[in-house]
Amino acid sequence: MSRERCNLCGSYSTEVVGRVSRYLLPLETVMCTTCGLVFSNPVPDPKTLERFYSRRYRFLYQGVFARSPPRRHIRRRRRAARKAFDFLGDRLPTGGPSILEIGCGSGEFLALCRERELNAVGIEPGRDYARHARDSLGLTVHTTTLDAYEPGSKTVALVVMMEVLEHLKDPSAALSKVNRMLIPGGRIFVTVPNVLNTELPPISRFHFAHIFNFSPRTLEMMMQKAGFEPVDQKRRSTVNLFEKVRSPSDEVGIDGDAVAELRSFFAEHTGKKYVFSWPTYRRFLLNLLRLARDHG
Repeated sequence: MSRERCNLCGSYSTEVVGRVSRYLLPLETVMCTTCGLVFSNPVPDPKTLERFYSRRYRFLYQGVFARSPPRRHIRRRRRAARKAFDFLGDRLPTGGPSILEIGCGSGEFLALCRERELNAVGIEPGRDYARHARDSLGLTVHTTTLDAYEPGSKTVALVVMMEVLEHLKDPSAALSKVNRMLIPGGRIFVTVPNVLNTELPPISRFHFAHIFNFSPRTLEMMMQKAGFEPVDQKRRSTVNLFEKVRSPSDEVGIDGDAVAELRSFFAEHTGKKYVFSWPTYRRFLLNLLRLARDHG
């Protein structure tokens, strides 16, 4: 483990916002006091991450050691894929240029692309899930990482990264590579968990697998640094579509409200307030219903 500077603005100035993960394991989480990016510090080294993903990740996230994705995972991913299609709508590229999904998992989004006769491929570092996508669904999925992948002569018009960016050790470098892969005016659809989510109990806010925790403001700054701008300039969300408008840069336009917004959120949304609020129990009942449906 090694301490690193902020992946967004390069500052070493941080303050601690958490000391345990959602499984009550030690995990120091800090916020950059310059730009507001929230991240694990120290950032896990590559070997630690490799051990975690090979031995514990699927069990902690899905409660299984199975090599193939469980039914509830597939159902959840299908719902996410349909939401992505509804959001993208007629902005999905047709014809020659391809769609690349990074971290495609078991392939539910790619399967919808095939149903609509869209040219789409995926990359997935998890061998078992990539194999499932290829063998069970007949999809074009490469078992590799973004660092190692090269699209060759393919013209990539749209990159899809759903719940991926928060897992990467160097999201700035990853987005810069995506920028270089895309055609001029190409787009990237990104979803990440919102660290400002009031529905999560504070004890569940941070996770070892989520090295970076984004607010809508810090995600937009990260994307702008990599040369992207929101397609809808009025939309500020951790689910958004961005367009390539320039080359990546080391310069970061700091949103002056990002740090104050996060400080206010962490101060207000405490464990005590969460436990004694009615929406907590309403969400608990809704989650029970969802789990019953996923297991049905």
